[in-house]
Amino acid sequence: MKAIDITSELERFETHLENNPRTIFSAKFGDGKTYFLKEYIEQHKENTVFIVLHPINYSVATNEDVFEYIKRDVLVELTKEPEFRNVNWKAVAQSIFNIDTLLDINEKLIDVLPETYGVVPIKQISKLAMMPVQIFRKVNDEVAIDTYFERFEGMKGSIFEQDQYTEAIKAIIQKIQEHGKKCVLIIEDLDRIDPGHLFRILNVLGAHIDEDENSNKFGFDNIVAVLDYEVTEHIFYHFYGESANYEGYMSKFTSHNMFEYSMTRLAVEALADFIKTECKLDNKDFEYPWVNHQLEGEKSTLKEKLSALSIRDVVNVLDDIEKQYTTEDIRLGTYWINPQVPIVKLLAVLTRLNIRIEASRLMYFVQQNPKRYELLGAFILTVPAILSRMLKFGNEAIMVGKEDDGGGRTDVKFQGCLGGEEYNYREHTAEILQRVLENVHDCKLKG
Repeated sequence: MKAIDITSELERFETHLENNPRTIFSAKFGDGKTYFLKEYIEQHKENTVFIVLHPINYSVATNEDVFEYIKRDVLVELTKEPEFRNVNWKAVAQSIFNIDTLLDINEKLIDVLPETYGVVPIKQISKLAMMPVQIFRKVNDEVAIDTYFERFEGMKGSIFEQDQYTEAIKAIIQKIQEHGKKCVLIIEDLDRIDPGHLFRILNVLGAHIDEDENSNKFGFDNIVAVLDYEVTEHIFYHFYGESANYEGYMSKFTSHNMFEYSMTRLAVEALADFIKTECKLDNKDFEYPWVNHQLEGEKSTLKEKLSALSIRDVVNVLDDIEKQYTTEDIRLGTYWINPQVPIVKLLAVLTRLNIRIEASRLMYFVQQNPKRYELLGAFILTVPAILSRMLKFGNEAIMVGKEDDGGGRTDVKFQGCLGGEEYNYREHTAEILQRVLENVHDCKLKG
């Protein structure tokens, strides 16, 4: 089958991102979200830098550390961009250098020093040397509010952290934006990770929304959280309890509204369009029951069956559908007929959908509406002595003629008639349908 057209959905997502700096991309597992995002990234890679993360890889991390992994991976991806080399790293270093970062560096250096050098206790002396600085910081913390806030900004795992890695990320993103590009962060499969990790990531990314709802963490133009909204709801209530407010919680992260996507829906719509176009069915025909006595749990209408299909099911129906019926022209005397008429294609679809069909219901379907006689097409010509005759389908009388395209291929034409007692009525519905069925592989009627 040809690829499902997702152009309109890609355009809808682009408009959505323009109006939602932070959003939730909701799609069910196996619903084509990875393919969709890959196509979107491919279309916009010239003017947008996409950072795509998979936090399912952080399963061994603690809740406090998980955002450190996020920052590390964001920084690793950003260093691949050419703008990384143009950042003024001296200015970045000066903006984050303070007594706390000095202590952190020294503590890391002390850890690698030997315990002693000969009889000299090197590590102990180094720790004593740092005590005046530590005392200074303690006194300063007690009298300076600014330093109090800096402690939170430098605290590992804090939702307010502004450490050297955060500043580096912000500097690279700013440089990319100065070159006219957007930066978009996409975090995949959030509903497949540890609940603690999931909600910590959302908390940190959305912590400063109340201060500035138009800005994002690290300065990203867009942040997209990819998950199944309904699955995440179950996780949320299990984690926080039934009295918690899920919609209120999630609305704090999204700018306005989330983006819901389903390739399954698009696939089913594509199948429905095929049935309408190739099998000549109207909307009401999708509710026609193909059996009189339905088995328990049986889906006997196209509407019921289509509502339960997956993408894989749709592919199985449409992929090489032509192999389900005879496509070669059938020779009848001096002319040929094309067997690919609507009723053949319809029966092929029903066969692949495993819809049980009763012979009486198929007969009734054709006879129910005069327009459906045309679904039989040239197969009417396979019955001898029908041309220029009046056929009787149920209570309806139809004049049948033929059209020759000049190349030996023949089709039939229909003309509704009133009265017509002088004509020789012929009841041939069952015989013609039998000729149709012979050209649909594996199609078996019940009853």
